[in-house]
Amino acid sequence: MVRRPHLREVSVRWISGSPLLALALAMAAAPAGRAIDPALVGTWKLDYRGAAIFWVVRPDGTYRLHGPGAQPRQFGRMEGSKGRWSVKADMWADEGSYRLADPTTWVVTGKFGTGTWKQVWKPAPGSPKAVSGNGACRLATPAEIARVLYSPAAGQEDSPANSQGCRYRALFSTLDEVTVTTRRNEGEFFQNNRKSRRGAMDVPGVGDQAFTEVTAGNALSLQFLKGDTWVTLQLRLQPSAMIEDLPYLTELGRAIASRL
Repeated sequence: MVRRPHLREVSVRWISGSPLLALALAMAAAPAGRAIDPALVGTWKLDYRGAAIFWVVRPDGTYRLHGPGAQPRQFGRMEGSKGRWSVKADMWADEGSYRLADPTTWVVTGKFGTGTWKQVWKPAPGSPKAVSGNGACRLATPAEIARVLYSPAAGQEDSPANSQGCRYRALFSTLDEVTVTTRRNEGEFFQNNRKSRRGAMDVPGVGDQAFTEVTAGNALSLQFLKGDTWVTLQLRLQPSAMIEDLPYLTELGRAIASRL
């Protein structure tokens, strides 16, 4: 029998307008490599009879523990290679040993014993260029959205007034989503809006101009301008999206900009 992990709360902090934020943004734009066994990268589900718990392992050394059975949820840094692993979050730390029983079965031993995790999603190399769908849903491929959410996702048109939008929800957790919204930039509204955002930071290499910020509800927003088209990408995750998620949202933004 596998014991259910007992998890501690992880606080989410955003230091707006500070040198620490600028440093975090620079690190997020080009994440440093950490000791992560490539075989561990992906999304894993705890193999037991209780409510689902998912463990996301990213190649840049960030991890996320979420799902209805993960109470509370975690977000932090991870290392894992050569049979040893460790995680560190604001209010949680754990470490131990692991082995891969096969490419999709990860046996992990830590503070609360040994658990078996089954791989349910892994990043696919590259992404298809062809995009299907209508409106804003035609701007991104399912593979590109999955690389942001670390879960298969389904898109649905969602068009607010004066704009076109698409909402993509993760299949593993409907609380995780990416929205893509486009509108026409009139009267330099984008530029004026950027000037009014005190806690926002510019993001190079996405469209003609781009900036990011954390909005109400701890959603990570990336807004960019390509010609006269204003695109807003908003990422919501449980646990809350943070600056460490920016490289994945930036990759999506570049793909979308290339199609405009």
